[in-house]
Amino acid sequence: IQIVEDNKDLNELSIIYKATISDPYIVENKKRYLHFWNWNNFIDDGAEKHFHKDFPYWIDRNVIKTELHLTTDKSIDQQERYTRQECDIKSKYLNHRMTKKIHKNGASCYLEYRPYHNLTIKEKDLEEYVEANKEILKSNWGIGIDIIEDGLFKKLGKLFK
Repeated sequence: IQIVEDNKDLNELSIIYKATISDPYIVENKKRYLHFWNWNNFIDDGAEKHFHKDFPYWIDRNVIKTELHLTTDKSIDQQERYTRQECDIKSKYLNHRMTKKIHKNGASCYLEYRPYHNLTIKEKDLEEYVEANKEILKSNWGIGIDIIEDGLFKKLGKLFK
C-alpha cells in the first residue's frame, strides 16, 4: 500500500494498492466469474430494512474513488453489452459513476461513488434512496467485463453474436 495523499483538512486518505490474484474466478453452474469486489461497499441494503417510523435513517457511507485495472492472458469481448456498459446514477442522496477503457487483453474501470454522508432521511423520502441503491446493484455497478474463453467454437460463436 502506498499513501498518495493524506489531507487532514478534508479528512481524506488517498492510497494505491496493487495486487496480483492467482486464482480470481468463482465457478457457478459450470461458468467462471471474476470475483473481486464486495458489494457492501456500495449497496446500502440496511435502508430497505429500516422500519422505524419515529427515527430517521442515518446515512453514514464513505466516498469511494477507485481505479480497477484488469490484465489477462485471455481476450476481452469488446462488443459484449456488459463489457461496454457504463453507468451514471444520480439521486438526491448519492452519485455513482463508472466509466471504462477496454482493450484486447484488459480493461480499466474508473469508479466514483459519492453518497451524501452524515445525513438523515425521513421515512417518506427513504424510498428514493433505496431505489438508487437498487439501480446500482442492477447495473452490476457498471463493472462487467466479458472474457472470451479458449476454444475455436467459443471464439466463432462470439463472431456471429
